[in-house]
Amino acid sequence: MRERLLGFDARVVDEKALIVSTPSQKEIYLLRPDVDLILSTDVLLWPSVFQRDTFLAMNPPAGDNVLFLWCDLQRLLHHRERSGSEDARPFAVIGITRIDEPDAQVEWVPQCDPVPAKAAAGWKLLGFDVSDAALLSGLSNCGYDGAEISAFRKRWAPHLNRNHLFTEIEIAWEFRAVTDRRVKEHAPFFVYGLYRIESQGIPRGWPEISHRQ
Repeated sequence: MRERLLGFDARVVDEKALIVSTPSQKEIYLLRPDVDLILSTDVLLWPSVFQRDTFLAMNPPAGDNVLFLWCDLQRLLHHRERSGSEDARPFAVIGITRIDEPDAQVEWVPQCDPVPAKAAAGWKLLGFDVSDAALLSGLSNCGYDGAEISAFRKRWAPHLNRNHLFTEIEIAWEFRAVTDRRVKEHAPFFVYGLYRIESQGIPRGWPEISHRQ
């Protein structure tokens, strides 16, 4: 498999900012309803510090490409430093990668040439999300009906960490195939890696490198 960097963002680390936050919402959308924070490629689940409203059609986050990701990490950090006084909430600067098979049927269309061009050794892996081409999460933002939720939790929840992300690429790849069939209107889905690059205002030890807790 090949892993390519898509871009960067700064995401809010605040339970109050989460769309999926009530017990009833967690029962519909999450395979691990016990988690407190849902980390995801999806800004509807894990908001960007640059988005002004949850109604993204009218108030999209800032960014360099159609995915609202930044192409240049240093430019993002500089922009965040200049605007930091406007939003003092804890945040994490992240890099998002996409994992593809060498013979993937869907052609790779890069949105930009990220700088740096690949994940650095010091970045901390948060886990793997399964999302569509627009970064909408098929793992945490495509509700499960009552007939399937028990079976899905039994099969997949043991492979999710406290970030509600997969810990193994191979398992995420299996879930991707299931999600392609389950949520056909958003298929094809892909496996994305989320990496924490740096953070501010977050309690020490959060978030951990990808392992189940």
